[in-house]
Amino acid sequence: MVCGVRGQDLLKQKKIDVFLNISAPTSLDGTKRAMRDLSDTLYLHFNEGRFGSLILFYNVYASAGRFTPTVVPILPLDATRFAGKKSLRTSPHLYLTPEELLPLLIEEYLFIELYRAFVESIASENGSRLRSMDNAGKNIDKKIDELMQLYRISRQEEITSEMLEIISGAEAIEIAR
Repeated sequence: MVCGVRGQDLLKQKKIDVFLNISAPTSLDGTKRAMRDLSDTLYLHFNEGRFGSLILFYNVYASAGRFTPTVVPILPLDATRFAGKKSLRTSPHLYLTPEELLPLLIEEYLFIELYRAFVESIASENGSRLRSMDNAGKNIDKKIDELMQLYRISRQEEITSEMLEIISGAEAIEIAR
């Protein structure tokens, strides 16, 4: 499964088969619904045995224009990933049996991990865009400064030339008298 045009192109170049191509939402508004649909679809395919593991590859925002490529295995669940997490002092009141609750928790976990990966990727991409626009703005300012300097030099040469013509004309009139 791949989300987004760049990922699709990259996997196509490497001749890697993908069973599901989806378009990335273009804003955060559509992200929640898209990630919910995606998590439901992936969980269904996983339970049907269409794939044996799900690993997320995405970029984590580090700073403007900088990101960290990240790999997170999602399914099947790795119990060691959750080892050492704080547990509740008392058992929660469950209204579902563990057999009913576990699939719901796994679905929610899948949704959260997909949502996190997507939002981190958006932040990384927008950070890179922001840095590019900032660099473009600096280049534009530099070019404007260079052009203003050329304009000033050209204008000064024009003024000097006009003054020389006026002085030459005045001298010619003076000589003619």
